[in-house]
Amino acid sequence: MEKKIGLGKSILTTFCGCPDIPDTAEEFERILREACTISGCRVRKIDSFVSDEFPPPEGYTTSGVTCAAILEESHAVTDSWPEYDALTFDIFTCGEKADPMKAVEFLKKALQPRKILYVKGETCEEPSVMERTAIVYSD
Repeated sequence: MEKKIGLGKSILTTFCGCPDIPDTAEEFERILREACTISGCRVRKIDSFVSDEFPPPEGYTTSGVTCAAILEESHAVTDSWPEYDALTFDIFTCGEKADPMKAVEFLKKALQPRKILYVKGETCEEPSVMERTAIVYSD
């Protein structure tokens, strides 16, 4: 029997129907830092970007924010589409100490989405092999 080595945990999440998506880079950095910290990750660097190439849709202050955190354990990234009340969150953690699902649960409480779509998995001996499950949450 081939022994599997857990290299890390991966969760890619889409939050749909969020009534109050943050619309500034500073708000995104704060919420991403908190989500990562709650999951047991140590944030080493965080940065964000607001595109000036695309004008904000009518009634919005930005056309979306991208925010990335470099973690001691790996990385986390968010992207937003305020005009669609949607946000994606991608987190990958190495080792066994961090629990990226805690970050997803924190964001669920903070964003109050109508629906969450996520795919999660753990890497095996070959990083290209992932055991994945798609789960849908909806109130």
